[in-house]
Amino acid sequence: MRNWLISACCFCIIPNAFADTSISFTPFQSNYKVFRNGSEVGTGKRTFYPRPDGRMYFCTESKLKWFILSDKRKEQSWLTMTDAGNVNSLEYQYERTGTGPNKESHLIFNNGDQSLVELQDDYPLKTKWTEDLLDPVGYQLQMRIDVAEGKKELEYPVLYKGGRRDYKFEVVGEELLKLPIGEIHTVKLKRIRSNKKRETFVWLSKDHDFIVARIWQAKEGEEQADLRLAQFKHIDIPTQTPEPSN
Repeated sequence: MRNWLISACCFCIIPNAFADTSISFTPFQSNYKVFRNGSEVGTGKRTFYPRPDGRMYFCTESKLKWFILSDKRKEQSWLTMTDAGNVNSLEYQYERTGTGPNKESHLIFNNGDQSLVELQDDYPLKTKWTEDLLDPVGYQLQMRIDVAEGKKELEYPVLYKGGRRDYKFEVVGEELLKLPIGEIHTVKLKRIRSNKKRETFVWLSKDHDFIVARIWQAKEGEEQADLRLAQFKHIDIPTQTPEPSN
């Protein structure tokens, strides 16, 4: 699982490729608290902004500590939009440190050559490039767009640990949530799994352009994690931004 006041950023030039979507692409940072069975066990952060070169940068981070266990993760994604208005993955990086083995992944979605390129990967590739394949961060941006457009059933092919997984969700309703940030209006989604032992629900905030407001996960009926929105703010595009490799 897996973050400043409204400023001049609100007047930044948004590339034309983003203009016809159902959400805005205003740069933002959202911060989260992570709970397990009522106890706070960590924090999360998401950062998003469009780059001057027409690409988008989306980063998710989390830090968890539970008893003697620790887990720190960072996922970075560089994305663009197709002419049809769909999210297109360009590059993805993943780092995980903490209790147990450290893990890294760095992949290029070479859309020109229709291939996937491993720069660093502790999860060997077991699938091939397809036009609709998204990275684990990029599909969440597509989900925001789809829910804002009113879609009720969602499906995304996602590159996960070297393989392809089809992530399926259904909208189950709307809900007023009380979160650390306050009361917000949300759309609630359920992930459809073949493995009935796991449950995942996602809430997207209607008050914050459909960003993730909450993620709740359980395994065999026992809560594993509950990510809750604590802060949201618009940001300036940084003067120095993480650069993609390609």
